[in-house]
Formats: sequence, C-alpha cells, structure tokens
Amino acid sequence: MKHLLIPLFAVFLLKSLLDLIQSLIAGEDVVAFQWIRSLLLTLLYSSGVPITNDRLNIGSIGMLWFVVALFLGRTLYELCKLFIVNKKAITIVCFGLSFIGYFIAKTCWLPLCMDIVLLIQPFFYVGDLLKKYELNYIAKKMLLSTGFMWGGTLLIMFLLTRNWII
Repeated sequence: MKHLLIPLFAVFLLKSLLDLIQSLIAGEDVVAFQWIRSLLLTLLYSSGVPITNDRLNIGSIGMLWFVVALFLGRTLYELCKLFIVNKKAITIVCFGLSFIGYFIAKTCWLPLCMDIVLLIQPFFYVGDLLKKYELNYIAKKMLLSTGFMWGGTLLIMFLLTRNWII
C-alpha cells in the first residue's frame, strides 16, 4: 500500500507541469499563486472529475483518485482492525461506515475522497474474509461470495435510490 503514493505524486506532478507548459505555449496568463493554489486544491480533493461551485474551481486528478481512495480506505480498514478486536463489531463498523459514506456522497464531496473511503469499507472486510480461505480449492465459493457481494451492493443501491443505475 505504501507504494501507491509515490506514483500518485509523480504522475500528478508530471501532468501539472505538462498543463503549465501547454498554458504557457498557448499564451495564457499564469499567475504562480493561483496555479499553486489550484494544484493543492486538486490534490486535496483528489476528484476524478472537475468540481466547480461559487467559490472553488477544483481541477480533476483523473483516474488517480482511485489510488488515493484505495490507500486511505485500506488504511482506515487496518485501523479499525487494530482498535476493534471483536469480529462482529468490525462487521457492524464497516457496514455502518459504508452507509455513512453513501449518505455523505449523495450531498457533497469530501477532501481526499473520504466519502468513497467510507463507502468501500465492506469490500475490504469481505476481501479480508476471503483471504483466510485457500481459494484454489473453493473457487466456486469465491465466485458465489463475490456474486453475493455484488448483488447485495446492487440491491442496496436500488433500495436507497429506486434506480438500478446511479
């Protein structure tokens, strides 16, 4: 997991420099303070799409948002496992965090994809459960449990939104 952040920063820096060079070649006025502020906001929000409202204009980080969400999601899950010893409590916390993340994501975007980080906790939990089994011998059970997780997620999405596609 620690190897996720170095490529994130390297690709983000390269993309930002290429955007700056392109702006300079096009003859656009680039104010250093605004450019650095824009970069920091983009990295802070780590959004896959541009976010624009009355006060902020945050650029997209592209597909790299997934790296941020994966890193922080796994970190949060490992912290939960570290501080919560009871397996039933971990189950409740993971699914509770997921519901909280869902309702937050419906209203706003949080910095560092924290709404997504909360939302994906059950997937880490189920993955951790599957890791304990010898998957070569129980491929059918893995397929069944993966299908159950996917179907459960789809059902929850439908029940909460009354729409199969969000």
